[in-house]
Amino acid sequence: MKLDKRRAVVAARMAGALAIAGPALLLGACQTRAPETRAQQLARICADPASLRPDSFYFGECVAYKNPTADQRRKIYMNTAPES
Repeated sequence: MKLDKRRAVVAARMAGALAIAGPALLLGACQTRAPETRAQQLARICADPASLRPDSFYFGECVAYKNPTADQRRKIYMNTAPES
C-alpha cells in the first residue's frame, strides 16, 4: 500500500513536470528558423513599393539599401526636398 502511494506521488510529479515542460519544448521546437540579418529584413521590407514613398518609415533605409543611381537620387531629392 505504501508503495502504491509513493508511485502515485511520483506519477503526479511527473505529470506536473510534463505539463510545465511540454509546451516549452514544443515552443522551442517551433522556433528553429535562424533569425534574419538586417540585410534580409531590408530586402523583404524594401520589396514593398509603399516603403519607397517619401512618407514611409523605412524610406531612408530603403533608399540607402537599394543604392540608387545618380538619376534616381536626383528624382528622390526633387520629390522630397523642402520647398523654399
